[in-house]
Amino acid sequence: QAYDKPVVLIQDDVTDRIFDVSAISTVSYSSERIYEKVQEDQKRIADAITETYKGKNPSPILTAYKLSKAEISEESVSENDKLEKLLQGLYTSVIAAVGIWLSFTYITQGAFVARVYREYSERYLYLAEQAKAGETDVVVPILRPQWKCKYTEMAYDSDILLGDGDIDLETGEKRDYNSNYYTYACHFRLDSITGVERVDWADYPEYSMWDLLSHTIMNK
Repeated sequence: QAYDKPVVLIQDDVTDRIFDVSAISTVSYSSERIYEKVQEDQKRIADAITETYKGKNPSPILTAYKLSKAEISEESVSENDKLEKLLQGLYTSVIAAVGIWLSFTYITQGAFVARVYREYSERYLYLAEQAKAGETDVVVPILRPQWKCKYTEMAYDSDILLGDGDIDLETGEKRDYNSNYYTYACHFRLDSITGVERVDWADYPEYSMWDLLSHTIMNK
């Protein structure tokens, strides 16, 4: 049914009134097919439709449920208000976009931290096993460069260097401090540690997550 529109309900005299529209005025007709009654019912139905159409009967829905007619404000919105709402919408959109970008950024960098931690732990376990086996000169990979970010920068600053660490491979000059030897080889009591690229490195055993966690716990 249309809100605030003319409505005429027509129903036979043997059907029960429908509860949710029972308050609305209804024109009934006889279910008996007697000529005289049919003529009377036709006239009553026609009169009800005509009067409702001409507006003599108020809206049955508004009257029955004591509703007020909906009104639409004709006040125009000023240009300043339109501009303010537009700017608010743009501001909200920018904030949402930045929030999504930050979420993906932190998720990505968090993944970098986890990957660097795993590679560092694998290398630590490998060096400990090599030292225990009596090895003196060990080759291990450096950390993958693509995982460097502000949250992993410290790990890269103290990482094993390419080569034996004594010579800077980019400048050819001797380093003042050889982290391969003083930071790592001395810790594991090895003679030397040589750093190589991580690509295609396959000498690590298959360490389980428990192995990596044990390394973390034992070194706290």
